[in-house]
Amino acid sequence: MKKHGIFAALAPWSGSGQGAGQRLYYCRFAEDGAIVHDYVPAKRLSDGVLGMYDRTTGEFKTNAGSGAFTAGPETCGG
Repeated sequence: MKKHGIFAALAPWSGSGQGAGQRLYYCRFAEDGAIVHDYVPAKRLSDGVLGMYDRTTGEFKTNAGSGAFTAGPETCGG
């Protein structure tokens, strides 16, 4: 399986990642026509950390770069 990144770009002159401030409602990655990742914004109940929950694998991902996710309005209580 390939390694995927959301909003990250590599600056060729410095080798450092340059992120982008965006609103993200969902993100899906497919390989050979099959969805391998289906991310939605989420807040981890155990500690309140914001991240992306992968509905395909069941994994919770936090920000891998600098900074942190910022929450928008809550859209569902479940």
